[in-house]
Amino acid sequence: MPAVYNYSRQIKPPAPFLDIQDSAMTESRQTTVLAMIDTGSDGVTVPEFVASSLDLRPVDPAMIQGAVGPAAVVPMFRAFVSIEPFPPEELEVIVWPRPFALLGRKFLNKYHITLDGPNLTFTIAR
Repeated sequence: MPAVYNYSRQIKPPAPFLDIQDSAMTESRQTTVLAMIDTGSDGVTVPEFVASSLDLRPVDPAMIQGAVGPAAVVPMFRAFVSIEPFPPEELEVIVWPRPFALLGRKFLNKYHITLDGPNLTFTIAR
């Protein structure tokens, strides 16, 4: 059964946001953070406060490049990311200074996601 979520109307235009749970290990303490579905991104980013509060383990740095700006080498961290009601996924994540996370295709490609823009809803299924 797909989980149904509403777009956030706090930004213009409204966008698909949902709460995710992050942890350093599958059985460890979790932090819940707001995340935006970002089909244009390859990876997953988490806020700095998530990485520091969970003491995420660093892994090898990676080269990244956004839609604008030069490529850069950034530190990567290992995290477990989950959305209710699905089990956590082990991922390498990038830390950034924003208060929300971005869920890119390395996470999203594990799910069936349907965006319903006219109704400002989206569904996620396995």
